[in-house]
Amino acid sequence: MTHESVDEVHTDAVSLGEATKAWFAISLQTFGGPAGQIAIMQHKLVDAKRWIGQQRFLHALNYCTLLPGPEAQQLAIYTGWLLNGTRGGLIAGSLFVFPGVIALLVLSAIYVQFGSTGIVSALFAGVAPAVIAIVVQAVHRIGTRALDHPALIAIAVGAFMALTLFAVPFPLVVIGAGVIGWVLGRAIPALARGSGHGDPSDGPAPLISDAALHYELPSKRRSIGIVVIGACCCGSRRSPSSPPSCRRPTCSSTKGCSSQARRSSRSEAPTPSFRTSPNRRSTSTAGSVPGRWSAGSHSPRPRRGR
Repeated sequence: MTHESVDEVHTDAVSLGEATKAWFAISLQTFGGPAGQIAIMQHKLVDAKRWIGQQRFLHALNYCTLLPGPEAQQLAIYTGWLLNGTRGGLIAGSLFVFPGVIALLVLSAIYVQFGSTGIVSALFAGVAPAVIAIVVQAVHRIGTRALDHPALIAIAVGAFMALTLFAVPFPLVVIGAGVIGWVLGRAIPALARGSGHGDPSDGPAPLISDAALHYELPSKRRSIGIVVIGACCCGSRRSPSSPPSCRRPTCSSTKGCSSQARRSSRSEAPTPSFRTSPNRRSTSTAGSVPGRWSAGSHSPRPRRGR
């Protein structure tokens, strides 16, 4: 097979309009987090429409799980890229997010306005068990397709126990499962082939078969564009520095700091004020004589000698 891009080998496996409608319908049903979203894509794209093969879907899911970020959205972008090239990937990734964001904003506004009422609280309390049921059904559907060997079931059970009982970090669990899978794949070749994938009883052959190879050759222009976009995104996330007016001047030595502190405390010390009694008339300061009593003073008036 020659080195050609996916746009040249499979140009629009399905029409772009039909794929857009399918991605919009999938986005309206993606409840239950990543597990529910992946299960909906499994049902619509693999089981119902037969657009992508089961083995290709599971391999893409495994790869997206290793990548940082939301694996369900990455899986949707990859599948959209397989079906319609770059346009399909952009449409799938965008439609996978926007309807959920709008629904989240609407539900948040409803909860803020009416969250204290009993009806709305009961409504949201009833949604939680339904979401749990969706997640359990999704795990069962994907597990029956992916775990078709006792060794794979043992790895899944061990990973679940490591995460829930021993609180092992997720990256360590993934790395350990990968190493065990590599060792078992060399010892049991049937594990690498996946005996349960691509069963003829699943239905007609998918539009994108599991044996077809799709890839995109790297180029300097593409690599430079990715680096520039990533640098711009990282630069925009920088926290702004504090304005210079908020910073206090620094001093070079301890002696300078102490003298500066004394000058600062002296300048900030409150100036005593003397009040003049309302019944007394204050004299002019211009004609006052030092040492003589003035009307504005609070000291007692000296007695004249007889």
